[in-house]
Amino acid sequence: MNLPQHGIEWLADATVRDLIQRFPLPIAVLDDAGSVLVANDRFERTYGSVAIASAPLQALIRKPVPGWQTVQVPGREPGQIAIRAQVLRVEGNPILIIDDATDPDLLRELD
Repeated sequence: MNLPQHGIEWLADATVRDLIQRFPLPIAVLDDAGSVLVANDRFERTYGSVAIASAPLQALIRKPVPGWQTVQVPGREPGQIAIRAQVLRVEGNPILIIDDATDPDLLRELD
């Protein structure tokens, strides 16, 4: 997991970092510019910086709307994939959550 580099106090708390890491869905805490401050391994492994830099996700980060939104992002393999994403704000920071319920590894963990 990435560690915070921008002095955001609540992200420095080990309990918060552990919660983010253990969260069952891909999750990333962002700065106001849409750059990743902290992401769990599932997010890094599945989506990473290529997806986060995509225009659809950046638009959602800049102007979040309530609920899950389907957006097209580049996948790890060539081509676009449709994902469901939601952006929430905690302590003023956007948190990107991706609904990854089709991931077989996640489904095994949730059983």
